[in-house]
Amino acid sequence: MAALLHLSFWNMFEWTHELTKLRIVNSNIMQMLNLFIIAFFVYVGLLLLFKTRAVLSTFIGRHFLGLLTTLWTARLAMEFYFPEGELAFAAVVVFTILCFSYPLISSMKIKYKIDNSEHLKQAWQAHALLPDFEIEDVWELPVEMNHLQTVGDMQKVFATAIAEISGAGIVGWLFQFRFFLGRLFGWDDEVGTVDVLPVGSVRARYANQKGLKAEDFSEKGGAQFVSVYQMKNEALSEIENETVHAAVHYGKVPKGNDSYAVHMTVYVKPKGLFGKMYMQLIKPIRLYIVYPIMLKVIGNHWRKYQQAQLDCELALA
Repeated sequence: MAALLHLSFWNMFEWTHELTKLRIVNSNIMQMLNLFIIAFFVYVGLLLLFKTRAVLSTFIGRHFLGLLTTLWTARLAMEFYFPEGELAFAAVVVFTILCFSYPLISSMKIKYKIDNSEHLKQAWQAHALLPDFEIEDVWELPVEMNHLQTVGDMQKVFATAIAEISGAGIVGWLFQFRFFLGRLFGWDDEVGTVDVLPVGSVRARYANQKGLKAEDFSEKGGAQFVSVYQMKNEALSEIENETVHAAVHYGKVPKGNDSYAVHMTVYVKPKGLFGKMYMQLIKPIRLYIVYPIMLKVIGNHWRKYQQAQLDCELALA
């Protein structure tokens, strides 16, 4: 967007006429600087879009982004200071600052979010099914299980929590807005039982591994996710629309002393450039609004579930 703005400078500021008032050398400097700024914006934009993790993994990369953010903040201040500053131009600068700031914000520590290696070091079946998917993030749910409880128990509580937050509050509004966009632009397909498993689906891959048929799979799960498999210690679901093919894995991980954690891993395979841009656009919303609220509610519901089980055991004793 910032590159396109700079491309419009020749018409916006009437450079074909105005720059003739300058000496040739000054006119050339102005235009060459603008061309190089355009190239810089395009390069940095593509770098942040396709190599975000690589940039954030180094000290120099993070400080480079910090420097850019500082410079463009100063640029914004100057645009507002000078009376002739264009408000539209200032708005684009704000947008540019957000683009530079976003990777820095994304590198901040987030409650419940854990390193991807915590998922990879476990011997889950999902590893063989999803080699072409990327791990978007891994979360340790605020639940504690014993050896008798299963991932299925947690998923029931999860579904109850999702139903609660989907109809109220900021997360509910965000869900409804996303579903509205999906209906408006035709991003989402109806999900249900099928006679033939979709080509390229994770269910089709799992069926090939286990010798299963389409009728062996259950109907749709919560939030349009379809169950691929569910076992005592792990479960996998998938969703596919016009923007992304994604999967969510739940794994029961031992912590010792008959205590188990549950890790939730989000796998993604964006569809084309639009899919990549869409995933990057919603990432701050997912990380800083949706997931923290959602997981807090899940934790509250799980504690109620645990207490109900304890009360039932005491009543039967």
